[in-house]
Amino acid sequence: MLPTPGYWPSSSFPLAAKGADIIRIDSFMNHEREIWNAMYAQESHASLVPDPFLIEAYENYVAPLLGEGTSGLHAIDLAGGVGRHAIWMAQRGWQVTLVDVSDEAVAIAKRNAGDAEVSLDLRLEGLEEFVVQAEEEQFDLILVFFFLQRELFPAFIKILKPGGIILYKTYTVEQLKLRPGQGPSHPMHLLKSNELLRAFSSLEVQYYRETVKDRGVAELVARKPA
Repeated sequence: MLPTPGYWPSSSFPLAAKGADIIRIDSFMNHEREIWNAMYAQESHASLVPDPFLIEAYENYVAPLLGEGTSGLHAIDLAGGVGRHAIWMAQRGWQVTLVDVSDEAVAIAKRNAGDAEVSLDLRLEGLEEFVVQAEEEQFDLILVFFFLQRELFPAFIKILKPGGIILYKTYTVEQLKLRPGQGPSHPMHLLKSNELLRAFSSLEVQYYRETVKDRGVAELVARKPA
């Protein structure tokens, strides 16, 4: 069965491994890539319309705190798919890196960026590989939409610059009650109440909300202390 649109499945493997564990992780990543390649080939995630939360958070927090159209600002779109958020940010003058495990998605993102006449730094990697190896305090803005892998939370904080912002949105356990069969169903893919808030408590939380109507999601805007 293909993953639910708008959701990125997460690995349960550890970040650091040796020997046979590395083979297991590589095997899992290849399987994950095949699943997502099939999904993107079916054009189930083809939309380039940005999530409303990105637009609202950008206008109310990112632009006022970091500046709008300021050269030199660097954003990263994790599990960025075909580029709907990365392209939107690049159109506003940001340098943007997009990371995705699917070569099909990255190829489509490249075409979409060309059509939009913007430049993206495209990385074909699993997030485990990328964030663990990435330099500390590298990005002014991190975008995470509908991806949940709890063991990567510390790495997200690590790669964020002091004063930088993370925008995070993904499903909560309320999704099971509100839309059974639509979205992930396994607990490892669903946030508990206030879990995202607690996970990033070392940051300065600018905004947090959990919806309990129509769709169960958590939305976070948090800034790393300067």
